[in-house]
This record gives sequence, C-alpha cells and structure tokens, in this order.
Amino acid sequence: MPQKDACDQVVEQYYESIYRYCLQLLNNDMDAARDCCQEVFAVLIHKQSELDFDNNIRGWLYACTDRIIRNYKKQEAQRSAWIETDPELLQQTTTAPFEPAADDVFASLDETEYELLKSYYGADYGTRTALAKQLGMTLTQLYKKIHFIRDKIKRNK
Repeated sequence: MPQKDACDQVVEQYYESIYRYCLQLLNNDMDAARDCCQEVFAVLIHKQSELDFDNNIRGWLYACTDRIIRNYKKQEAQRSAWIETDPELLQQTTTAPFEPAADDVFASLDETEYELLKSYYGADYGTRTALAKQLGMTLTQLYKKIHFIRDKIKRNK
C-alpha cells in the first residue's frame, strides 16, 4: 500500500482516540487537546516517508502525543509565569476601578475585568481565540482569567 494511503488510513483510524487521549491529559481543555492532536497528525504527515506503517504505528502515535503534550504544558507554564510576573500587565489589571451601582453583581470588578468579561461573553467560541490573541495570551490563559473573575463575583455576592 502506498505511504499516502497508509497515512490517510492511520489518521482515520486513530484521530478520535488520540484526541480523547489529549483531552484526558489536558484536563478536558478542548482547544488545547484539538491543537495538540492536530500537531500529532501534522508530524505524522510530515514524517510519513520515514515511518513504517506496518509496525506499531499506534505506539509511535501515542509516544508522539506524549512528547507534544509535555512540550505544550512546559510552554503554557512559561507563558503563565510571564503574564503573572510582567509588571506592565499587573499594572493594567489594577487601574481605575469600575464603579457600578451598589447592588450590582459586578461591583467587585475593576473596569478591566468588567470589559474582559463583556468581551468574552459577547464573543462566540471562534472569536474567543482572536480575543485571547488580541490580549496577548493563550486561550487557556483567557479561560483561567474568566474563571478567576467569575469566582470573584461569586465570592462577593
């Protein structure tokens, strides 16, 4: 069987199971899992001429997935550390407070947090990636920030 056909067959056969594996290792972060899974199959396609599709291609896929996820987590930790320690970004989040009505559930938020929340919930899933890029963060970091803001609102109800 030609390499191209074998490669297509492997993608069809293993894509869903590799995606679920990524999802499990990335704590159900669907966007990160999709990105990592796509990267695994991009590597497969790139290296298809070097691979032996008859001998344990499944093992190669899972080993490749582990490497890609390990690199993703390392890069994510570095990005998170950079955002949390960048004085300029910290200063942006502590600027002039937003002053809503006293009975407003958003009273505990500053203006930046309130605007981020409005932008996030005003966007559909496809544009949230663009919003994250616009803010200079990954989608996971944006989700974490939104989760933090939601928890802050819940604590101050």
